[in-house]
Amino acid sequence: MIKDNKVINFNTVSEAVGVSKPYLYKNPAIRGRIETLRSQQTKVQTQKAVKQNMNDENKDALIEILRMKVKELENKNKDLTKQLKKFQGSLYDQI
Repeated sequence: MIKDNKVINFNTVSEAVGVSKPYLYKNPAIRGRIETLRSQQTKVQTQKAVKQNMNDENKDALIEILRMKVKELENKNKDLTKQLKKFQGSLYDQI
């Protein structure tokens, strides 16, 4: 698991070895080794952490795109409001 850069904790070890988690917790030597390796692995990022970092980096770009879209829609709304007022005015003149 270390060579493959996999996360080491009681769940992953029990799945890899095929034993129950209580067995790992009850055996002091195994428990100590798992806890040591787990504490040493705090620098290794899990897939979830990497995905979260990517999301954080993308948030700024997404916010900017959404701001541009809002500005575009506000301008379009303003233009349509002006057109509506013109049409209403011309309709009133016809009456």
